[in-house]
Amino acid sequence: MDKYKKRPDGRYATSTIIGYTDDGKPKRKVIYGRTIAELDRKVADFKSLQNKGIIIDDGGMTVQQWAEKWLQLYKADKSYNTYIMYKRTIDNHITPNIGNIRLNALKKHQIQELLNSTLQNGHQRTAELIKMTLHQIIQQAIIEEYIYRDVTVGLALPKKKKSEKRALTDAEKALVRSTVLTNKERAFIDLLYYTGVRRGEALALMLSDIDFVNRKLSITKNLVMKDNGSSIKNSPKTDSGRRDIPLPNTLIKSLQKYLPEISSVYLFTQKTNDELMTKSSFRQFWNNILNKLNVAAGGNNFKKSHPSKDRPIHLIAKDITPHIFRHTYATNLYYAGIDIKTAQYLLGHSSIEMTMDIYTHLDTNKVSTSADILNSFFESQNFCSDSQNIVK
Repeated sequence: MDKYKKRPDGRYATSTIIGYTDDGKPKRKVIYGRTIAELDRKVADFKSLQNKGIIIDDGGMTVQQWAEKWLQLYKADKSYNTYIMYKRTIDNHITPNIGNIRLNALKKHQIQELLNSTLQNGHQRTAELIKMTLHQIIQQAIIEEYIYRDVTVGLALPKKKKSEKRALTDAEKALVRSTVLTNKERAFIDLLYYTGVRRGEALALMLSDIDFVNRKLSITKNLVMKDNGSSIKNSPKTDSGRRDIPLPNTLIKSLQKYLPEISSVYLFTQKTNDELMTKSSFRQFWNNILNKLNVAAGGNNFKKSHPSKDRPIHLIAKDITPHIFRHTYATNLYYAGIDIKTAQYLLGHSSIEMTMDIYTHLDTNKVSTSADILNSFFESQNFCSDSQNIVK
């Protein structure tokens, strides 16, 4: 191509070598400019990037093509749930909206428009996942030398207010204790309450993990639940998740009552067979528990119930999740006087900061109680009365 070739649309074009094919033929990139001066400037900028070792050859890839390639190359070895999170973000949001845009032509405003649209539909968490996923995709494209600018820098998302984790209320604790459950349901509920294990850790437990002699429960595995079929990961959720948890008397009684009913090496399997729980089978199992809690609270089946004046909202069991039991356990550790390092171990937290976050929050809640205690203490000392010891 001549150095200056005017196109029918009025623009000028030229080409520059960006590499060579396997058979030694040069690979060229065409550069365009509205004027010769603009074209010369773009060529100079491009060669400057080449001299810095930044060779831009995206092979004509679209955002969708690179995203799918990135997923297979760099996320295939991640946990099932993590991989599915990235895949769904790409398939359901990135590909339908910006997937057909050429990778090196993607602009920041196009991503921001996608984020804004997602936020306007009320999906804050989805917007956060899109931003996080695209940032990783673009960063890796820069490393692979397909592009040289990170168009995800400076993207704006409103700061999300950190959701406050909650523990069971006193009313909910009483409800859980008094509700009639099957031996399997009671063992599972008590396990969550008295050990604070994660859902996947509980569902991966085997008979061999229970040591009644030394009164401890060994956490060594995690159940990865899928829509159809599940699998055991021979390690907990985090590296620090491998731990032994003390077994309180109440939990021992629940387990000893339930264990004779088990015909599998696993404690909690599907209702109709000895297969590991799947997402759907666990959902059915948990919903049965919630239904019983809700009926015991004076409501109907929780799927059809609505709070009313006759049934206080704090007794509606609809929002109780396994993780609420875990947070309740952490709260119980705090009020039992368990030091923070021991609490970190028992909870299987990967960092002390995670445990500190819970303990600090509880310290804040304790301020009003401390004020009442101090007030009662000072009043009991009779240091000063209304008519005595007043400085005039």
